[in-house]
Amino acid sequence: PVSVSFVELIRRVNMDLATLSYVPDTGATLDLEFDIAPEDFLSFAEKDILEGDLRGLVNGLSNAKRAIDCQVEKLLACLGLPSARSFPKKMELLAEIGVVAPRIVAKVVRARNYLEHEYRRPEREQVEDAVDVATLFVAALERSLAFFPESFSVANLVEGLEIAPGIPLPQK
Repeated sequence: PVSVSFVELIRRVNMDLATLSYVPDTGATLDLEFDIAPEDFLSFAEKDILEGDLRGLVNGLSNAKRAIDCQVEKLLACLGLPSARSFPKKMELLAEIGVVAPRIVAKVVRARNYLEHEYRRPEREQVEDAVDVATLFVAALERSLAFFPESFSVANLVEGLEIAPGIPLPQK
């Protein structure tokens, strides 16, 4: 078998990168089942908040962070990427592959670090925010796994042509 990079293939068939179009054809859902899923940790965190006492706040914040960690590990494993030991390194790896990790996720990590390393009491609003951030983050990464392209088409779109019958190409 001949091994050719994507860029080399584009050059060989004389495609114009300025008008290159990528169209996913089929996709699959990538999944990895842990004994405890990110959604489980989120459910625990929601129940923890309802307790309203210090124990509930501590557990709610910890479970929010666990949900984030679990989802990151799931994504890395599904993509066949190695895990890093530190959370910042994991976030760097996600950024390298184009997965956006909002800065607000770092606030959850920081709050959990204050709890576990400086024994600071978390505030209820801080824990609620952490659980909300974790919920949104888990959902966002789950969507990345929901339709993972298995095959795709690449073509040059030429001005004046149609994408499909009756659908003109967008004009610049």
